[in-house]
Amino acid sequence: MISATVTGSLVAFREEGPELVGRIRMDKDQPVQFTARRGIVKRALQALPVGAPVSVSGWLSTRIKRDKEGNPFVHHEIAVTAVLTPQSQQSLPGATL
Repeated sequence: MISATVTGSLVAFREEGPELVGRIRMDKDQPVQFTARRGIVKRALQALPVGAPVSVSGWLSTRIKRDKEGNPFVHHEIAVTAVLTPQSQQSLPGATL
């Protein structure tokens, strides 16, 4: 894993137990999967509408996986430690920007 920043548009997200899991698309590239565990990070991502521009930083890992036909592809995943996209005060109640 390496420390990295990913910038793109928020594709989708869902809660899986204690984690928020989703995808960020950078231009026309394959989307990067993200996981967020910390409450403030999860709330910041959940406050963004799908399609919104987003920048996150965290720990990036890359693996080779196979699709249904057995063809290899590169899978990127970032464990988000911070959301760098500006938020409005309405997005995070109690936040002072």
